[in-house]
Amino acid sequence: MGKSNFTEKEDRKIISNYELLDSILEYLINCENYQKSYVVLINDVYKTKLEEEKIANLEKLNYDELFDTLFTRKDRNSKRFEKLKEALSYLQDNNFIKLLPEEKSFRLTFDGIIQYSKSFLKIYKYERHKSILDVYNIYITIAIAIVSLLVGYFIGK
Repeated sequence: MGKSNFTEKEDRKIISNYELLDSILEYLINCENYQKSYVVLINDVYKTKLEEEKIANLEKLNYDELFDTLFTRKDRNSKRFEKLKEALSYLQDNNFIKLLPEEKSFRLTFDGIIQYSKSFLKIYKYERHKSILDVYNIYITIAIAIVSLLVGYFIGK
């Protein structure tokens, strides 16, 4: 009782993923026009050293082409790469960021600004603690009902 449904290791992974999503939104909210180039955003948020030249001469890139061009095959097979790609994909699919192929950048959307104010991690922690409090509220309600029943019984005698 009082614990989440996840193991401590799973909980750390979940928190790490939410922190990544929040850090991407935070980074973009602090950028001029809520926008940053693909390479600069990825380098700054994920502490990599990608080269802008890899995509400089390319025309519009779709999402998969972007990652295939920027990252080496070895990088693309890493869990770290998958986590970054999935995070950016999730943010894009849920309209929190927008891929701008013409400008080779990501832009924060209005939905992304709203989500940033809520924070993925804060929502997760709130929901986790809320479920724990709900369990305690049930026990407190049962205890109050039993005490009320006993008081009523002894007063009625």
